[in-house]
Amino acid sequence: MAKGANASDAIILNNILTQQRQELAPTLKESEFFELFCAREILRSYTIGPSEIQAGLVGKGNDGGIDGMYLFVDGAPVASPEHASALRPKRNVEMDLVFIQATTEPGFHINRITRIRETACEIFDLNRSTDGLSENPNPQLRNAIDTFRIAQGRLASSFPTFNVSFHYASKGDTAAVTPASTLSKKARELEKAVPAQLASISKCTFQFIGARGLVRLTSTPPQLDFTLRCKETFSSEHGGYVSLVQLKDYFSFITDQRGHRLDYLFDSNVRDYQPESGVNEDIERTLESKDAAPDFWWLNNGVTIVASKVGGDLKLLNIREPQIVNGLQTSYEIFKYFGNNHDAAIADERRVLVRTIGSPSPEVMDQIIRATNRQTSIKPASLWATDSIHRDLEQLFPSAGLYYDRRKSYWQNRNTPLDEIISITELAQAVISIVLREPDMARARPAKFFSDHAQYKRVFNRETPIDVFIACASIRKRAGSFLKSAVESRGQRNDLLYYVMMLAPRIQAGAMTPRTATLAAMRGDDIAQKTLQSALKVAKASYDECGGTDVAAKSVEMRAAAKKHLREFLAASHKNPKPSGPKQ
Repeated sequence: MAKGANASDAIILNNILTQQRQELAPTLKESEFFELFCAREILRSYTIGPSEIQAGLVGKGNDGGIDGMYLFVDGAPVASPEHASALRPKRNVEMDLVFIQATTEPGFHINRITRIRETACEIFDLNRSTDGLSENPNPQLRNAIDTFRIAQGRLASSFPTFNVSFHYASKGDTAAVTPASTLSKKARELEKAVPAQLASISKCTFQFIGARGLVRLTSTPPQLDFTLRCKETFSSEHGGYVSLVQLKDYFSFITDQRGHRLDYLFDSNVRDYQPESGVNEDIERTLESKDAAPDFWWLNNGVTIVASKVGGDLKLLNIREPQIVNGLQTSYEIFKYFGNNHDAAIADERRVLVRTIGSPSPEVMDQIIRATNRQTSIKPASLWATDSIHRDLEQLFPSAGLYYDRRKSYWQNRNTPLDEIISITELAQAVISIVLREPDMARARPAKFFSDHAQYKRVFNRETPIDVFIACASIRKRAGSFLKSAVESRGQRNDLLYYVMMLAPRIQAGAMTPRTATLAAMRGDDIAQKTLQSALKVAKASYDECGGTDVAAKSVEMRAAAKKHLREFLAASHKNPKPSGPKQ
């Protein structure tokens, strides 16, 4: 066993944990918050939101020594079997599987590494079903394993670069984990054993993270400011720049220090990468035939970047919060070319055309994004963030002590407490549960409400009073906080959340169909503890009656059962009296 961290490191880390726990998640147990804290810091190089981090936490009994399990495909999180099933094989795909063990212990223990190794080897034994694993994994871990295995099967034919990493975090001191220590030897054995179990694994690493390492991670801010080196630039008086940028400098702009593509730069470019398209094949041929071809920008439409601010000089642009809204195909092909021809590309003098537009006005930025993206074939769901109703909600929510994450990770990057942030999907799920009374759809198929225009308008309808959205967001936060202390299992909390959201406002109002004005005036703090306990009782009875699994929570049968039990509860409450008394 490695000794604990030195006194100063331990004190600093404990102060950080105490402060952030009070600010971000005061209702979580110490061990649960430490898992959340470690996952957030370890995954900071990926584009992943708070709800996705929570969803990947699997450590709650029968977890095989794994507290977090996260799958990323080309840097984007894949969090469910349904998402994994939708993946399509493509060339040069990169798959990262991240395992996290986080413990508040003051050191590192060999038995934890041994247990993780045994579990991982079983996970990577694809001939072994999840039902046949030694520890009978809990529903959250089972979901993560199924997600990985489905994704691996979907992408296997494209021979992805498959990286597996293990991160063991504690309050210990990694200085005690010397290369000659038994701990290091066990870690190296794991790094060899896991690829031996599954040949498609390209790289496997094991990392110890102690108190000092966690403190360093928290002090490293997310990158918001970028520099773009230009050979030639023309600037306009309206804040726009047209530049010729060497391919190698553009490659540096879109990658991190490890050479990984910064996929969050392309969040606003809603057109997916089309690996087999004729355009991309032409770009690839142009890049590969550099000796015979004219300059690259002669044959390519280039890239468009929008940003909150652009400055610097004409040779070195300083760009704040850049979003590449057009030119994803070009960018991906440049990234692929450098990845496959690193040595030859260093001397490449060819250039790409880059338009950079700086605007302090979010409305103008969204207008540019919409206009650019509508020139291409896009997924309808990708444009909802620029719908005016979402901008109105973004402006309105702070008055209620909430922050609407219209742009993914926007508020998280500004150190806003996680408990005060609600994403577009989370709000949609709340509206689906509370207003539409379809908790099964909120639990199982929220994406349907973004892929179909008619379904989308059922949720984000301009005729719905704006206060209803605040009510739904507030009730979701209250219900989620209540369930964290009332239900031990993470899986059951997730299954029951949408039903508690549907039931609690109706029990509070004493009616199956509360008036819109009543609902609009309701806030999470208005819902009494007794009301939430009653809602949970009704939801749990319906849940158990339908099988007590996530399959039950996603079924229309459980929705019907919950409504039936609600009617019975209200009828038994003697003319539906409204719960009274202060929130406990």
